[in-house]
Amino acid sequence: MMQLTPIGSLTAMDPALRPFRAEGLSWCTLDEGGLIIDEQADRSWSLNPVGLFIWDHCDGCRDISQIEDDLVYVFGVDLQTARRDLQAFMLDMEDRGLLSLSYPAAS
Repeated sequence: MMQLTPIGSLTAMDPALRPFRAEGLSWCTLDEGGLIIDEQADRSWSLNPVGLFIWDHCDGCRDISQIEDDLVYVFGVDLQTARRDLQAFMLDMEDRGLLSLSYPAAS
């Protein structure tokens, strides 16, 4: 069983945590970002290009550290900026019920 960690309870995100999207959502890429769609709740949320990049990487396979490194590489920002933006995005998505975090399963 996957252990979920509420993001809001973390003062700093553990780099080993893996974010994953809530079930039942779809998303699409638009000219200037993307759109998350919850057809069952008849709701949608728009994403800027950085938000879409992060969302695409919240697949439960990549950990926080990998996503931070990818943000630094792709967007040319420093690690502190990547970390701050990633945590803000994840807090917002968790508050909306769109994203959760878990530790990798012990082998």
